[in-house]
Amino acid sequence: REAIVFGRSQLGWDAVGRTLDSLVKQVRRKIDAGMIYMSLSAVLSVANNSGGTWTSATDSLDALVQKLGTARVKVANRYYEPTAYLSSLTNVEKLSHWSGFTAAGKRPGDERMGNGFAGSVNGLPVFMSTEHPDGYFQAINKQIVMHRIFQAMLVKGPYPSFDSNMKLKANDQYYVEEFNGSDAPVPEKGAYIVVA
Repeated sequence: REAIVFGRSQLGWDAVGRTLDSLVKQVRRKIDAGMIYMSLSAVLSVANNSGGTWTSATDSLDALVQKLGTARVKVANRYYEPTAYLSSLTNVEKLSHWSGFTAAGKRPGDERMGNGFAGSVNGLPVFMSTEHPDGYFQAINKQIVMHRIFQAMLVKGPYPSFDSNMKLKANDQYYVEEFNGSDAPVPEKGAYIVVA
């Protein structure tokens, strides 16, 4: 506790606040990863749901865009509006080098964001996540995963700490909790592309 008090008063550095902020971010990433994997497992569970396989070492980026269009049409043919593409940062960065983003190859509905990543393809926004595996692209309807927060994330504490002999220790305990539920009841609201 002495180091924490010294850090706050003399250095302007709050070790507890920064640690709790990091913990909250880790829990949020875990929740996001769970929803992304739920979406991916749902689209992989449908027979004939693949828009094809794109081999990054040999296939052109034009082939990737064509396969993204195929996956998009699979969703639309089931009477669900495809609303986005989702993949990893690695895949979206590869897609950002497509000639459709140049002045010579420009088409309506294809945009690159200011940070250099692909922003939209075939008129659909492209979303990326550090939690998404590199092996897939998804064409999805925004309702593929239903997620409800029953109680927003709370930080609880400080609580006193005790050692194994039940003697009070000079450090505090905190924890964070959030109650939520997720489900992907209609896996036909998405399709996928394998990235090899």
